[in-house]
Amino acid sequence: MPSLAGLVSCIDYLNGDYRRVGSKPMAACCGDFRKLVDEAPVCLCHAMEGGDIDEMMPEPINVARLMSSLPTACGVPLPVDTLAKCKTEPVPPLTTVPFAPTHP
Repeated sequence: MPSLAGLVSCIDYLNGDYRRVGSKPMAACCGDFRKLVDEAPVCLCHAMEGGDIDEMMPEPINVARLMSSLPTACGVPLPVDTLAKCKTEPVPPLTTVPFAPTHP
């Protein structure tokens, strides 16, 4: 759960708000994404094929950008072996915690 919460820094990029963030994700976003892939790659299963990632985000995210554009833009390859297991093995449940912004 905390690993997925790190993706909050990527919302503007994932939802395509280039007017505010430019055409590349912010460094914090890429750092948070790398941490997710390195420490909790199975959490990405919650973003695949109608997963429940939106339940814990402050707004729905563009999952296609999360799974395709973000890895390329950040230079962080997706954990293909782990993602393949998403379809064949049980995925740990996502325990939702209400979103609480860290900045006013």
